[in-house]
Amino acid sequence: ARKAIVSDVVTWSGTITAKDPDLVKAYDLLKASSEKVKAFLAASGVPESNTTFSAITTSRRFKQQILPAPPREPGMPAAAPTVITTEAVEMYTLYQRITISSGDMVKVPAVSRSVTSLIKDGVEIDSDAPSYLYTKLSELKINMLAEATRDATSRAEQIINNANGKLGKLVEARMGVMQITPKGENTTSSEGVNDTSSYEKEITATVSARFEVL
Repeated sequence: ARKAIVSDVVTWSGTITAKDPDLVKAYDLLKASSEKVKAFLAASGVPESNTTFSAITTSRRFKQQILPAPPREPGMPAAAPTVITTEAVEMYTLYQRITISSGDMVKVPAVSRSVTSLIKDGVEIDSDAPSYLYTKLSELKINMLAEATRDATSRAEQIINNANGKLGKLVEARMGVMQITPKGENTTSSEGVNDTSSYEKEITATVSARFEVL
């Protein structure tokens, strides 16, 4: 059984980054960048209730020191200098993730494409591709499996009728994995496909049924 569906929720995430040798300055830079992103989203018509800013994470790059190589012994190649990592911090890098979850299939993808324009305003931000989700899958699966079972029964009846037999009771039914693919694609996987890259999708349900033959 196959049915066309359209996504009802779109999510998007981006990462704001700030770097500075001074931790406080890096934090101030990140907060200023976050405020610019918030203003950009508000101007784009994205409600604040649909937006989540994560906790700030910090990474440290430590200074390295080069120790001179020991004196070269006669007839031996020169030894390479030794590089050690010190405990002194050379650079702090702070990260903050921003996530949008919305039913607006126009505004959110537009934000994902245009938010990097803030780079010209000094905001270091990376934008992920939006993900398109269908949230009513559980109730749809039941209908799809019923449709697939009816199709399996109809196929079995056609085969048996052509052989001058009679279809008996259902002995066994096995459900295959659901395949959710972009519209027009027939990609399959033994573990199931769950496409999140496209707004329009197709869901395919497979049922294997075994019947008695009378």
